[in-house]
Amino acid sequence: MKKNLISLIALGFLVGCGGGGDSTTTTSNIDTINQENIDNSTTINNIESNTTISQSNLSIPTISEIDKNKFLDAINEARAEARDCNDGKGLVPAVGVLTWNDNLYNASYEHNYDMLNANYFEHEGSGSQYDISGIKLNKKSDPLDRVKNNGYLDGFFSYGVGENLAGGHSTIEHAVQDWLNSPPHCTNIMTSNFKDMGLSKVDNGNGGFLWTNVFGYRK
Repeated sequence: MKKNLISLIALGFLVGCGGGGDSTTTTSNIDTINQENIDNSTTINNIESNTTISQSNLSIPTISEIDKNKFLDAINEARAEARDCNDGKGLVPAVGVLTWNDNLYNASYEHNYDMLNANYFEHEGSGSQYDISGIKLNKKSDPLDRVKNNGYLDGFFSYGVGENLAGGHSTIEHAVQDWLNSPPHCTNIMTSNFKDMGLSKVDNGNGGFLWTNVFGYRK
């Protein structure tokens, strides 16, 4: 039986600016990292695992409008229902729809690319030649590094970012269902502060897929 994996990170940021700042809901569990900071047709995005790609030659494929809408619909359908994520907050109301953001898609693809080629599964970058944002910073990247490196936060001072990972799931519906069954992943999906998302799916070469879903808001 194929093993499915899920992992998430929820990043909360609070920035004072003029009259104040905003923050995301930050969750925690044993596989969550929390940080605070002040201041295409319907084809799959395949990656050749034997291809050496570096900072200078990574090419992020364009995702089709069909796939964008399919991924958005799956997450937004989950957000459209009141639900109890079993995170201690009780029943929370439905929250607003997310908008697709290509910068967040690029960040999600970059991390899938790194995990596939460096053969690992976690939120921290590999620190190898495949860790594109990490190469630029001379360290292992984290989700915030990847979001910044891909331009989502340019010119913004108040923001929040979250990331859900899944591995092995054959469809977006299966990945979303596992996320909803996990309290902190569900909380990420149901965070009302998040306004944008990007999601990528890549073939892991073992009959399954890697999924990275990045959420964000910025002001």
